[in-house]
Amino acid sequence: MFGLAFGFGAGMMLFSLATNLLVFLLVLAVVNACAMAVDTLYKTLMQENVTDEQRGRAMGSWVLSVGAAPVGHVGIGGLAGVLGAPGALLVNGAVLSIVSLAAVAGLPRLRRLP
Repeated sequence: MFGLAFGFGAGMMLFSLATNLLVFLLVLAVVNACAMAVDTLYKTLMQENVTDEQRGRAMGSWVLSVGAAPVGHVGIGGLAGVLGAPGALLVNGAVLSIVSLAAVAGLPRLRRLP
């Protein structure tokens, strides 16, 4: 799980640095594959590790996070205004990679999920 999230962030950083169309398309495929895998894995882990009575609430929190995404888009848009789109992608990917590494170190219980 954390490896996929780290790969997603690293891919975004590579995506921001790509200047060749072929490299761009290959990295784009990797980034999208990581994004799909992370999304599927998070929902699967949530459904397997939450009791039936709590599953609706857990899915509600996931829907809330999806609905709150535009708030992050505003921040990235502002960052892109300052650094340009590639710079914003680079920062976004770096933050995701760092948070993923911090989660590996700071959340050992999540590493033991089935």
